Amino acid sequence: YAILLKTEKLKIDRDTFIDKLIKNNIGSGVHFNPVHLHPYYKNKYKFKKDDFPNAEFVWERTVSLTLGANLTDKEIKSVILTVKKILEGQ
Repeated sequence: YAILLKTEKLKIDRDTFIDKLIKNNIGSGVHFNPVHLHPYYKNKYKFKKDDFPNAEFVWERTVSLTLGANLTDKEIKSVILTVKKILEGQ
């Protein structure tokens, strides 16, 4: 499940948010990388950071939470409460 953080309203960035999730035993990751920043495209087409600001905006703020059909309602509620706790406490 992907969420988009409003980092401009937070005191932490995406990576710090992920670190806090990990410390609370919540799996997460970054599963969106702008194509223009992948080595192949950077080299072949000479793309560089800031060439596609909208893609980078989403990349810098997107976190994928590990939520799946095998999680119980209690586990899902725990993920939600942990995300809220982190965002409210920063």
